[in-house]
Amino acid sequence: MELIAVILLVLLVLFGEVGLYRRRGLEGLSYRCHFSETERTEGESLQFVETVTNDKTLPVPWLKAELTTSRWLDFPEANSAVTGENRFVSSFFSVRSRSRVSRVWEITCEKRGVYEMEHIVLVTSDLLGIVRLSLHAADHGGKLTVLPKRLTEAGLLSSRRDGLWVFYSSVKEGEGAAFLKAAMPFLDEDAEMRADVEMAARIIEDRALKTRQFFNTIAEHWDTLSREVLGGFDLAGAVCDTMPEGCDTSVDLGCGTGIVLERMRGRARQIIGVDGSPRMLELSRRRLAGVEGEPEGVSLRIGELSHLPLRDCEADFASINMVLHHLSNPENALAEIRRVLRSGGLLVVADFDRHTQERMRLDYGDLWLGFDEATMSRLLHAASFEVVSTARYPVEQGLALNLTLARRL
Repeated sequence: MELIAVILLVLLVLFGEVGLYRRRGLEGLSYRCHFSETERTEGESLQFVETVTNDKTLPVPWLKAELTTSRWLDFPEANSAVTGENRFVSSFFSVRSRSRVSRVWEITCEKRGVYEMEHIVLVTSDLLGIVRLSLHAADHGGKLTVLPKRLTEAGLLSSRRDGLWVFYSSVKEGEGAAFLKAAMPFLDEDAEMRADVEMAARIIEDRALKTRQFFNTIAEHWDTLSREVLGGFDLAGAVCDTMPEGCDTSVDLGCGTGIVLERMRGRARQIIGVDGSPRMLELSRRRLAGVEGEPEGVSLRIGELSHLPLRDCEADFASINMVLHHLSNPENALAEIRRVLRSGGLLVVADFDRHTQERMRLDYGDLWLGFDEATMSRLLHAASFEVVSTARYPVEQGLALNLTLARRL
């Protein structure tokens, strides 16, 4: 009888332990990971840090993190296997109650590209291995950019850091630029290089499409979003105050919902609004006309800032407001604006002063975190504009707006 009682007691404990882990095995358990750097070049190493936190009183006897990433991120100290283009890495943890455990892996970057932990699955069990629980981790540790070492060291690639982002492009002058120009005719002869060029073209086209989709989607809410940032600042009024007397043709580039165009009326004989979003232009048409059809004295045109739908020297005055920070190449847009302005014509640029608010990329589709006065002056000078004046206006959310007036040379 005593033996039976002992067996029953053991079984009761086992069933209780199994039930407890089944209900609470993953409760209070969190997993975090990150790369120690966001950028490396081929052949360099960095660290990958995993942290497991157990906030409950129940210990975790063992926890396995199963990571899937690119085969070109080597974990020399880890238990890993390569299949095709994927590398599978396993790491094990044992975490006491209400404690935290971290593990640091050394990673070697073997090939250029942008990498991340594509999948992370956490697997755990009870003390006896009877109950097996798993879940997908929400935190994948961000992205790692691996640069082609030969290009950066050879001076063929330049970089520009903007907040947490780094932008890369071919050098524009010097021996590196001359070499690239001489090598370009030979790119079509290499299949891998042709594939890279075609992929880059697809990426650029996809980004342009996503930008148009973004503004089409938020068009109805754009005025509200703008007020959240500008507060009581009268941007349209400030822009129109810079318009010259007797202006014949005025153009607002990236006109959005037409707030600035509406205030331009009566200050120029002809007003032109250009935007890449059909939905934005439709809202401009409604604002200016009040009915269907083209508003009198106003021409609304769909087009990109890199290829403006205007003739050479068509405008006397141009404004581009809260737009440049959405463009990957503001230089190209400013050069195109110079083309459509007559000699001596005026351009007013309203844009954020330099800031560090990364959330603006997600909330408003920003690519640049503003431009300080020196950067804006440099961009305008490179496009053959002379800066006439610059004024700075504090707005909401800790931001400031620079209003720069320039003359086409």
